[in-house]
Amino acid sequence: MTRAAADSGVFPVWPVVMAGIAGAAMFNLAPAFLASNAAWFGLDDRQIGWLMSAEIAGIAIASVLTLLFGHRGQLRTLALIGLGVIVVGNLASLAAQTFSSYLVIRFLIGLFGDGFAYVTAVSTLGRHKNPTRAFATLSFSNMCFSGTALLALSQSPESHTRLAVVVLFALLSASAIAAWRRWPQFLDSGAESGSFQLRPLHILGLIGLFAFTANLGAVWGYAERLAEGTGLSGGEITALLSVSIVFQALGSLLAMFCSRYRRPDRILVIVAGLQIAGLWLLSGATGPWLYIGGLALWGGSWNLGIANLLGMLSMTRGGPRSLSLAPGVEAMGAASGPLLVVALIPFGTQAAVPLVGILGALTAIILALPMARLVLPRGRL
Repeated sequence: MTRAAADSGVFPVWPVVMAGIAGAAMFNLAPAFLASNAAWFGLDDRQIGWLMSAEIAGIAIASVLTLLFGHRGQLRTLALIGLGVIVVGNLASLAAQTFSSYLVIRFLIGLFGDGFAYVTAVSTLGRHKNPTRAFATLSFSNMCFSGTALLALSQSPESHTRLAVVVLFALLSASAIAAWRRWPQFLDSGAESGSFQLRPLHILGLIGLFAFTANLGAVWGYAERLAEGTGLSGGEITALLSVSIVFQALGSLLAMFCSRYRRPDRILVIVAGLQIAGLWLLSGATGPWLYIGGLALWGGSWNLGIANLLGMLSMTRGGPRSLSLAPGVEAMGAASGPLLVVALIPFGTQAAVPLVGILGALTAIILALPMARLVLPRGRL
């Protein structure tokens, strides 16, 4: 593939998607990752929120660094650095003896590892000729990986889960390194290398992304705790989470299908209704069926929504460049979600998590609707 082909938006997405999966693996496996570390270090709900937020905060900083220094021709180099740090950092984290030292290591992995890998993947996919479809492909692949991994982890002894999760992170990144040579090569242009102007539509889209991923951080970060409230045990919880991801993946497939036939703003209205329904079921879940039903509705509609939100942002003037900030804004949102839940813990986890989720989803979609009117052609269905 030539650089001219990449600049025209014609390039294979699978090497980029592999790096994106490696960069997002910690978050996608958060229930198993957080539960195993909570058992290892003896963490409470507040400390779990800090652990979730530390690595994601590193990703947020990496997003700004990539915008400043990661021009198109440098994206593949930053991706390689990030993938290498994920391998080395995760293996090194096993030597941490205290929670504070482990927290610092996870922050550094998020900054130089997960951050560079995921941010460069999103920035590259935003330059594809059909960005909504490219983002949906990434989210679908993430769901397939997460479902398979969580199902496999549910079969392993709980005493070995922490080691299994960390080794899985390292192996996944090593596989992405093997495919790195097929990463698209872009040509830097004067416009790309020059100063970047953040436009009002960019700000509107990024605020929406922040709110939507605060929803994600709150619900997914405490998914294991919500399940415990229904009386389920560790292995049962992991198995149910893996089943819910099947339905979440369907949301990504639906986004791929709708990217050619339906206006994103109309899709987002449907997403709002599904989000409220799913989170309402989670708030009152008293058994496995209500829990899995709520989680499936929430996750499937979330994946449908995020592909359309990112796709709209990439359609704005200067949108592909602004996508360098998107992972950082998503990271800050995902880190803020658990912290908002921590602030509302006195009301009970079962009430705090759905409340943060509903407010985040509605805020994002309300902001996206006027943006869609300005970005999308009126004649489109």
